[in-house]
Amino acid sequence: MRIRYYKIVRLFLIVIPVVVFFWLVAQDVAFSGRLFMSYDFSHDSSFIKRPWPPGRFHDIEYDKTTRDYFQRMFVEPATFAVKLPRKFKSATVEVLYKKDASQSLRIGIRMDPKQWAWEIRDLEYVGEENGWMRGRIRFDDIRRAAFNDGRLQFILNAPGLFENKRKVALTEIRVVVEKDPITLHNFLPRLWRAL
Repeated sequence: MRIRYYKIVRLFLIVIPVVVFFWLVAQDVAFSGRLFMSYDFSHDSSFIKRPWPPGRFHDIEYDKTTRDYFQRMFVEPATFAVKLPRKFKSATVEVLYKKDASQSLRIGIRMDPKQWAWEIRDLEYVGEENGWMRGRIRFDDIRRAAFNDGRLQFILNAPGLFENKRKVALTEIRVVVEKDPITLHNFLPRLWRAL
């Protein structure tokens, strides 16, 4: 009986690390061609660095009724960075936010690592989720954007925020990056190019 129990434990000790290893490789390589990342202000994210500089935001708050963590931006602009494990072609950024109807909110992507050069666009309103507005913007070609140490930098732009004494509350930042999926047909040519 003990020998059978020992073999089962041994099997689990071998299988679990192998499964975890392949899961981590799949996350890093993104075989499907898409990588989903999210930062919800409740804890730090491995991929999305929290918005900064901190002097432009109030402390992170918690709403007990909705169980949402959020942070209010009162001075703009602010930036956040996304760490990418591989090269991707496009990025879609979604934010869940609350703001005055007359306050605009835009998102941009950094185009030059040494200059203050951004491609900034208006956020497209796509609906509501649990009382928060959802906005989305897509950047079709992030290969021409500025990467700094594998990080892609985005800017949150809300013109006139401080002057008009307004605030924009953010509860979640989601980023989906895409590239061509890895298939049996294109795996060997990609591997050859990588070597």
